[in-house]
Amino acid sequence: MADFVTLSCPNCGGKLEITSDIERFACAYCGQEQLVNRGRGIVTLKPVLDQLASVKQSVDRNVETSERVANELALQRVKKEKAEAEVALKVTLEQIEKRSNVVNFSLAIGVLLIACSFLVFWSNLSTDRVGSGLGCLILGIPIGALLLYPSLQQSAKLRREEETARTPLLRLQKQEQEILARLKQTT
Repeated sequence: MADFVTLSCPNCGGKLEITSDIERFACAYCGQEQLVNRGRGIVTLKPVLDQLASVKQSVDRNVETSERVANELALQRVKKEKAEAEVALKVTLEQIEKRSNVVNFSLAIGVLLIACSFLVFWSNLSTDRVGSGLGCLILGIPIGALLLYPSLQQSAKLRREEETARTPLLRLQKQEQEILARLKQTT
């Protein structure tokens, strides 16, 4: 005959006979799962749900800690990438500014050429040199337009390049804000 101990179920009070080889069982009366604790010559029962609650609390703490650590690491990565993006943006903006200066000079020359052509034409209207004023106008407007049109296109292209160059930094700033918000929630 097997060695057994008689105990009461902590949940319903039903009489239970525990053999020495059982470590976990369900009460025959209420179905509550029990863990058998043996130590120092004493046998006790502990509901499995108590153990699960303890395990759940531990897992929850580990998950919170893991999320915080993951967010802190992500924040470090984003800050590093943001610093690199700021340097790259600065270099790109300097290059765009240099090209923009050339474009603005071409725009100014085109406008000046057209304006001077009109000025010469108007100043020669009242004189007998209308033909030379008209010639200046006929030559100055197309040449000025040839300078203006590509310069305007280039200027628009430079604005698009600048916007595109700013996009990675803006994305990283948004990521940083999101991570900081998550860190604030876990603290």
